[in-house]
Order: sequence, then structure tokens, then C-alpha cells
Amino acid sequence: MKQIMKHEITADTQSISMHKGAEILAIRTHSSKTYIWTLEDPSMAREFRTFRVYRTGQQIDGEHVQRHRGTTSDLNGNAVRHVFEVEF
Repeated sequence: MKQIMKHEITADTQSISMHKGAEILAIRTHSSKTYIWTLEDPSMAREFRTFRVYRTGQQIDGEHVQRHRGTTSDLNGNAVRHVFEVEF
């Protein structure tokens, strides 16, 4: 049986432990913190997935393949964050 899980992004580059095959459902800012919501099967083994956060206008590292996973901002739109998953 799958569950919806919530993972906080606390750094510009961060590895997060998720169950294998986790599906990213949403990336949102809530109470000034950025979170990734996923659909996961807790019976699966865990793996680390790496995410990078960029601000609008910031140069993007081209060293590794990155997939855009979502964009979020605070309530007044001052802090826009673009979240990419790094694939090594």
C-alpha cells in the first residue's frame, strides 16, 4: 500500500532518503519552508535522491543531468525556488 510522504528541503543541494520508485507529486512552500510531497511504497527499499534549488537568474550547474521537478514561491512571490533532481 502506498503513502503520501512529505520531505523538507533545507539546503540548496540535498540528498533525501525515499523509497525506491517514489513519485513526486508536488513541491510547495508552506510556512516559509519548501517541501516535496511524494507517493511512496513503504515496502520498497530506500534510496537517496539528490535535489538542487536555484533562484531565478542563478546560473545552473551543467555538470550533471538535472530534471526540473517544480517551482515554488513564498506567499508574496519574493522568493521563487526552482527545484531540480540531479541524476548522476
